[in-house]
Amino acid sequence: MAPRPGDTAAQARSDKWFMPLAVLVGALAFLAYGISASSIAVMTGGAILGAAAMFLVPTRALPAIALWLLVLLPIGFMDIPGLIGDFFTPAVLVSAIWMIRLAFAQRMSLLLQMPIRGWLIAIPFVALLSMSTVASQRIDVTAVWIAVFVICVVTPALVGQICMDDVWPTVRFALASIGLFLGLLALSDFFFHVNPWLALYQDELIGSSVFRTRTSLGHPLTTAMVACISLTACVFPSGRSSRQWPYLLCGLGALTAVILSVSRTSIFTIGVAAAVGIASALPSADGSPAPARGSGGRLTLVILAITLFGAVALSPLMSQRNAASEGINSASYRSQVLNMAMDIVAERPLLGFGPGTSTRIYDYYARAPLENSALQLMVSIGIPAFVLFLIGLSMVVFAAMRRGRAGPAAGIVAFFISTAGFNIIDASPAFFALLSPLIVCAVLPAKTNSARSSAETKRDSTSASCTLSIVHDYQRRDGCGQSASAN
Repeated sequence: MAPRPGDTAAQARSDKWFMPLAVLVGALAFLAYGISASSIAVMTGGAILGAAAMFLVPTRALPAIALWLLVLLPIGFMDIPGLIGDFFTPAVLVSAIWMIRLAFAQRMSLLLQMPIRGWLIAIPFVALLSMSTVASQRIDVTAVWIAVFVICVVTPALVGQICMDDVWPTVRFALASIGLFLGLLALSDFFFHVNPWLALYQDELIGSSVFRTRTSLGHPLTTAMVACISLTACVFPSGRSSRQWPYLLCGLGALTAVILSVSRTSIFTIGVAAAVGIASALPSADGSPAPARGSGGRLTLVILAITLFGAVALSPLMSQRNAASEGINSASYRSQVLNMAMDIVAERPLLGFGPGTSTRIYDYYARAPLENSALQLMVSIGIPAFVLFLIGLSMVVFAAMRRGRAGPAAGIVAFFISTAGFNIIDASPAFFALLSPLIVCAVLPAKTNSARSSAETKRDSTSASCTLSIVHDYQRRDGCGQSASAN
């Protein structure tokens, strides 16, 4: 029996309230999970309740939830045990649920029609990580590091290839909103010295010669990293998008957060990410729609990229930091890191010292932190695995560029250029959750981005064919023409 109109309307109202309620319950449950490490019962209950709620919300909402949890809960900088604060954060758990739901959402026939690529890199890479784990002196650390890396990087690169929903609009809106939020919080921190998250941080920022905002992310460098990714998402829409001005406004907020973080690495990040984004706007081989394919559009992107680069590089705060002794000493130290790191790599070039252990190893040799995530990876996983990692990353970025997906391509590049300036990938791999949505959007099937335009083209073609048929029949003065005239 068909449902009555009243029942349908009641069901619609129920769904309208149920989904936000499920998101709220899940967020509060994960909040309890993240900040209640001292109570195993509360922590376990929060994780179970939060995971259950995430299985009830729409799948396409999960990446946005994971991104906001990463930004709003800086538990890596709080007095939280490392297993939760640096590895299995709420954002990582939501990313894992998202991967599970994506993997089981497709029918077997669809999986057979769409073979997944990348196994030739993923299998030997994971095998090398496993061997590195066995050779490590901290198997517990390496095992959880590999788990987070597989959840947030390897699985999105594989499962994203069978995702039939274009999640980029949702991801882009979330990143843009985060950029605006960080910009407003940075302005509040700079002008009024109001930042509610400061009371949550375990460590204080000392030794800085100028003001550097930490926003809700716990550190100026993590703020700059997230803000740079948000900025690329706002500037490069990756497809036909209407109403660009709200995203440009959010991009202004992200740019503000980058400037007030006073991160010199962000200068290179914006420059390289802009080059990747502009290159992605060039005509692609598969005909995918891309932003600003015309020469005028590309010129606009070039001018905008130069403006953003100059705004960060020439800011007064950046000039003050470059001239201060703290900034000079920091630059000098970073220039010496390479030689020491390569000497350590030479001791175990094939398997490294174990994923997640570079911070401890480098501190043992140099009595200082290794402020470079790329070198951290090389120390931890060895040269062969590091090369495979670069190859796999290049393939993902190239796939996004070839399909005209400038936003995901520039965002992935921005993530890794930013992390080259501090120790985050090996020390706190939970930030890989920021990368998961970008990887999925980069490797989505080509027809996903162009499904709507293809449908519109087919509809227009059918309409044109029908019109031509009517005109032709009318000219022949047959029955069809009369019928058309009668209608």
